[in-house]
Amino acid sequence: MITLWPGDSHFASLYQHYASLYRVRMINGYNPFIKRGYFEEVFKHLFSINQGLLTDAQLASLRKMGVGYLLFHENLFPEMVSPFPAARTLKNLLAHPRLALLKQDGPVWAFRLLDAARPHPDPVPDWNLFFPARRWEAERCVVKRTCTVQTDEAAGGQAYATLSQTNSAIALPPEHLPGRPALHWLIRARGRGELLCTQLRDQQAAGASTLAVDAPSWTWLSLPVTTFTNFALVGLKLERQSGGVDLDTALLVDGDWQPPAPGQTFTWPAAIFFHSGCSDIATGSAVFRSATEAPGIVFYGPKLPLEPGLYEVTVDKTSPAAAGINLGALNLEEDDNSGRGRELPVVAGQPTIGLVRLARNTPFKLVFLYSGRGDVTFRQIALRRLE
Repeated sequence: MITLWPGDSHFASLYQHYASLYRVRMINGYNPFIKRGYFEEVFKHLFSINQGLLTDAQLASLRKMGVGYLLFHENLFPEMVSPFPAARTLKNLLAHPRLALLKQDGPVWAFRLLDAARPHPDPVPDWNLFFPARRWEAERCVVKRTCTVQTDEAAGGQAYATLSQTNSAIALPPEHLPGRPALHWLIRARGRGELLCTQLRDQQAAGASTLAVDAPSWTWLSLPVTTFTNFALVGLKLERQSGGVDLDTALLVDGDWQPPAPGQTFTWPAAIFFHSGCSDIATGSAVFRSATEAPGIVFYGPKLPLEPGLYEVTVDKTSPAAAGINLGALNLEEDDNSGRGRELPVVAGQPTIGLVRLARNTPFKLVFLYSGRGDVTFRQIALRRLE
């Protein structure tokens, strides 16, 4: 069952509930005490499965355990599981040459393990940008006392770190990742100077480069993650080399990201957002059903930086509910620090279009609070920069 937990997580008790109902044998579940053998031989050995990565050696060990099937619960995928939304894991599983999709039942996807690779086309080729589940504030990542921390309401965490003295540096906590060519660090910085960027892999230096900063105001810099092919613990250290640089927020993105220019529109499949409910890969939709989804936050993203300006947000949705039924509200966050923003009603039979003005280029997020009063499907989210 995916997601795979160390053994003592309450999330896994849901798997056990269904396993008991349908008499399904499984190797992972909930236990009030973690067994060392399970932790070492199952959880640690297969940990990459949470991001949809399975090597031939891991598949062989699953076969040896008597496992022939994987069940992926996409609606039980909290941010702690992966640096990216569940859509990244689902795409990897769907495209895996040693897995065959058998059936989707709402948020549960059943895959059969294949004895030999059977390459097949990517069923979701337009899923090519995966939003960040990780966000680091530089003032909390200081590793040298020569860094100074300054408070600033315009900063991402209302503070930032200044690297202006010899050896001043920050280090981002490492993350487990599969190698992807489009992995990028996004770093919010200002000042004038140079940073020595040391990329870490499994706690060892895996390449270094110099990043020049020449920006009087906060700007976002992109730094590609050093290419690798396996599953590794990846980190980043930023050290002052010359001049003085302020560092605020850092993100990890899978895919190319450039904020829209005035007049430009970005359209995203709703399924690539963080969401509960289930995905429809034929349409790229996120589906929410009143019978299974509790009222509350069921959808959010993109958590990516946008330049200051006026934006129009359009939700392409459908619902079988009667016209006029209040399906919930979409919060368009104008203030990154507080989450305050304009509330946009989501009503059956009416278009969902709203405006949001952003005063600074911190990460932007829209949040859907579901009322539970009717089923609703989000097909696409369109973001248009007006000015």
